[in-house]
Amino acid sequence: MQEITNHHDKWNVPDEYAFNLDVIETQVPNKYYLRKLVPNYNDIRKFGQYSYKYGLSKYEPIAVVGSGLSNPINHKEYFSVIRDNLFTNMDSFDLSQATVTWKGSNNGAVLILEIQFPNINQVFSYEDVSWKKSLRTIIVRSLDGTFSNVALHGDIDWFCANTLIRGDFQSVKIKNSKNFSVENFANKIEDVTNNFYEQCELEKEYLKVYITDDSVNKLLKDIFPNKKTEDNQEEELKLKVKQQEIYDLYQQESSERGDTLYSLMSAFTRYSTHKPLRKTKQITNWNNNNAKLHKREIQIQRILQGDVWKDFVQQKMGVIQ
Repeated sequence: MQEITNHHDKWNVPDEYAFNLDVIETQVPNKYYLRKLVPNYNDIRKFGQYSYKYGLSKYEPIAVVGSGLSNPINHKEYFSVIRDNLFTNMDSFDLSQATVTWKGSNNGAVLILEIQFPNINQVFSYEDVSWKKSLRTIIVRSLDGTFSNVALHGDIDWFCANTLIRGDFQSVKIKNSKNFSVENFANKIEDVTNNFYEQCELEKEYLKVYITDDSVNKLLKDIFPNKKTEDNQEEELKLKVKQQEIYDLYQQESSERGDTLYSLMSAFTRYSTHKPLRKTKQITNWNNNNAKLHKREIQIQRILQGDVWKDFVQQKMGVIQ
């Protein structure tokens, strides 16, 4: 996994992802090779006593796409529109203090911009323990159709470095299509600072709500229901393992921050951000680690937006998120 963080021009797409693109037809109707232009320095030449690398650039295929994705702009142009929109809509000081990280996967076809805003924060406390939460925004761009164009807002729990995509406030998702406009997408990414503070106030209420181990186990079974049949024994085992992993994480959280609704929510985020990824040859070759991590966060986001979780919260708090 390659990450590039906080250089002097942190808002510019790193050089390794700022490649130009072209598209050529395949032998299959309405299917195209999407290619990136990369330097080729295989030829070593000498000039007097000096040696230097020489080579022509070449186009390297990164995906096969349909007609709807056959005329994309490159990452550099795409994220320059996003950047300009952020500086138009958000406080310039908050942006100057932000930590910016670029994460690429799928041989550069997927690029994720993660922004952490340490100045936009709230302090939480439980008994004699306190911690801080900061605003986090991620923007996902996919050239190969792996993801839609997505902007998600959440928070960073600095107590254990959890990152949470809540998605309850101003998340934006637009599918890749022939008529997609990055300008339209960027205009939908609003300043969510006030929404972040409102979300934090709600989560502070979670610290006041006590829950039992039995209620946690029942909730996990409702979220990951077992459907016993002869054909899905392997899937049933995976669900039981997942239930146990999240329950164990809840036990860790509750030992530090009480048997509270907040601890349960935080257990889900720990599962999302700290659960080890299975290693495959594909990850090594194509650097898909970031894509898999993002998919796992999206799974937890859906759970925390789902009816089962909201019904549980309503029952325990008497309010709906």
